Amino acid sequence: MIEPLSGNIVREKLPVFTQSVQEELNGIMQRKYEVIDHQIPKGIEQTAAHVVQGASTDEEKARKLYDWVGSRIAYDYDKVTLYEEQRIWKEQTPQDTYDTRMGVCIDYARLYAMMARSEDLQVRVVTGRGYNGQGGYGPHAWNEVYLSEKEAWAPLDPTWAQSGNWFNPPKFHETHIKEQVF
Repeated sequence: MIEPLSGNIVREKLPVFTQSVQEELNGIMQRKYEVIDHQIPKGIEQTAAHVVQGASTDEEKARKLYDWVGSRIAYDYDKVTLYEEQRIWKEQTPQDTYDTRMGVCIDYARLYAMMARSEDLQVRVVTGRGYNGQGGYGPHAWNEVYLSEKEAWAPLDPTWAQSGNWFNPPKFHETHIKEQVF
């Protein structure tokens, strides 16, 4: 069993994309992240400010945002099924994810990045491979945030937050294989 996972999610299937989504995901990320994600909507900015109240370090801010995104966004299995069965990609912005409270890994990661940037944190969206709970890896997205007090980048996976502690766990690299950083 992979730590820090808990519950049935790893015995069933962790939310990662199948191989067929990888090429589409990379192209979408490059185009959309560069253009759309740099303008932070007021509602997202205000929510992020509220979430980090009382936090004094980058790590405290980053952790509070991780907890917020991980506990308030639901995984959109229908979005994945639509793409896998009909090749229809339901594109959404971080604002869409924030409004609907649903998304897939790339949507969680983009919303987290936007909220973190609104609080002056250095943050990256990372794409690569995530452990699928069935002995293999599938396309996945997560974040890295720079913790100035530690002078280091910390990996975190808000998509998997409900299954355990995926905020800078010691063996993150065993379940996440980094391929691209945005």
